[in-house]
Amino acid sequence: SAIDPRMKEIRTDEMDEPLCNYYMNSSHNTYLAGDQLTSDSKVEMYVKALNDGCRSVEIDCWEGGKEGGVPQIVVCHGFTATTKIKFEDVIDAIATHAFANGNDYPVTLSFELHVGKIYQKRMVQIMKEKFKKLLAIPKNGHDDQTVGAIDMERECTPLRLQRKILVKAKRVQAKMNPALEAGAHLIQQLSATNTNSNNENDCDEVDDAEFDDDISEVESDGSIALDDDFNDAAIEVMVEGGKRGSPTVGAARPSAKKKRSTVRTPKTAKDQKFEAAAIKKSQEMKKAKIAKIAPELSAIVIMEAVHHNPKLLVERKGHQSSSFTEARATQLSKKPEDYLTELNKRMITRVYPHARRIDSGNFNPMPYWAKGCQLCAMNWQSTTSRELRLNKFKFMDNGGCGFIRKPAALRMPVPAPSKFENDSNLISTNTSQTDFGSNHSTPTTLLTEAMAAATASPTTGSAFVERPAPYDRLKVTVISAFQLPKPDRSEYGEIVDPYVLVFLEGPDLEINNRGEKLQTPTVEDNGMHPVWSAPDDDDHSKSSHIFSLGGTMERHYEGSMLVIKVFDTDLDVDDFLGEVMIPLPMLRAGVRCFPLYDQRTMRIPGSFVLCRVEFIAKTNVALPSGIIPKRARKNTVVSKTFGAIGGGLKEVYSN
Repeated sequence: SAIDPRMKEIRTDEMDEPLCNYYMNSSHNTYLAGDQLTSDSKVEMYVKALNDGCRSVEIDCWEGGKEGGVPQIVVCHGFTATTKIKFEDVIDAIATHAFANGNDYPVTLSFELHVGKIYQKRMVQIMKEKFKKLLAIPKNGHDDQTVGAIDMERECTPLRLQRKILVKAKRVQAKMNPALEAGAHLIQQLSATNTNSNNENDCDEVDDAEFDDDISEVESDGSIALDDDFNDAAIEVMVEGGKRGSPTVGAARPSAKKKRSTVRTPKTAKDQKFEAAAIKKSQEMKKAKIAKIAPELSAIVIMEAVHHNPKLLVERKGHQSSSFTEARATQLSKKPEDYLTELNKRMITRVYPHARRIDSGNFNPMPYWAKGCQLCAMNWQSTTSRELRLNKFKFMDNGGCGFIRKPAALRMPVPAPSKFENDSNLISTNTSQTDFGSNHSTPTTLLTEAMAAATASPTTGSAFVERPAPYDRLKVTVISAFQLPKPDRSEYGEIVDPYVLVFLEGPDLEINNRGEKLQTPTVEDNGMHPVWSAPDDDDHSKSSHIFSLGGTMERHYEGSMLVIKVFDTDLDVDDFLGEVMIPLPMLRAGVRCFPLYDQRTMRIPGSFVLCRVEFIAKTNVALPSGIIPKRARKNTVVSKTFGAIGGGLKEVYSN
């Protein structure tokens, strides 16, 4: 196989770092079976996502009235014609299927809350009843001796959270300034006046990037920290409108930025007084939003949702999270000094599709992965979208457990040594996928092992390093294919006329990759065993191509993929037959089989493309003894060719 078999296993020695050091397989509006406006909400969508390897699901909670005096919570897409399902049924399905497929790594519930405190208390009660010991509960201070409680400073790693379900929501501030307490009462009165609501407990969305990214942060001591988007020239004050409660079917969804007023640079005492009042109002609003979280829900939050604030970057922790639309994340990625990457080293960011994607389309996650964004929430109901297929192929890595450690340049270094080196509680009940225990590696021993591997000889060990060996080109030769399906995997139709398209997919690359692509000639009337490059052929120029790995590809090697697609030549539009996408760090050199998948990422039995893969080293670069391409097999042989690609010494790695 073209995929390194070690990539199909969980690398448990990489799983004991803060959550912010990992990409996590994530979904958006998990409950929807179709579009964002009129489709059905189904419990089965949670089951499907979990069985497919998703480790972060979204639950939008709304008030559903009371039955027999008991608050009822429903899950749906508010202010649309989508149907509703019971919160209790969703939690029951998650409890049953979270770890049913043998994956013991944690599942995160990302809550979007549109319910008051009474309903939140009922939510907590349901989760504790259904999840039992699966529900992760944080320690209440360092002196908390509760059995099974999670130490937020030391135990928030995928390894230590195995078989745990994590709640992602806001927390109630432990200590508030008395002045803000008075302000909260005032803002509640203002809210009641603005919304004509007689309900005391307004709701709040956790995914609040569209609203909260633009207003100032209020800390527990009453101080103000302004976003970088603020300046002396303009202070924007937004007042959220709309009535909380069960969503109205068919009604237009109100904008989170209901009202907006702008305060210009103060030039008079009156203007200065108005500016101070505007800032105070935003403080009061923030306090009122914080107060909407019930203490019972706050007490079980592991992944804390916080407002994005550049002024507080150094204070953020690896278990805290901010959510952004794809548009907002793109804006942050353009800030100087690689701001978004630095943010993602310290905390978790969740990127979700823009509201305009009403057809449940997806954004390209690669540019955000390249900046270290951990949670790229995909619309999993868009089963054939190219972006979702990219996501699924990426998370085939690390045994398909849904967690992939980010490249070293994108993560925060881990302190060493570990205090839990001999912790017997880390032993998983799923011995088929994990193999660790009292002797699992700490960050210190991992560094030692990496250094030892780098100096090992090719016959005794392989280098397992963060960056690839110093090669700058990848040569792919398409040899043949076997048992190609008919279009749409139909059993009927004409014999196919196949050709193969090969290219690299990366964060800054389009399909043409600056013109670098390989398209083989068409083989007519042969879907059983078409051949493009026979061993006795002297000219392989039409079936092979050398891809440059310099420039952008060198910077984003870890996040790029080799894509192989097979099409059937037609008079009108060429028909898709199958494809495979393999992350470059998972790719093996040599003559390899590339298994084909359909547009739903389902394996096509017996169908594959045979290719020769060669890594070509940089010209006149002396390789350190024993260094071979990343994750290459132990029996790798280094062969030297002279003048193979336009002169100079080249070293071609193959198995």
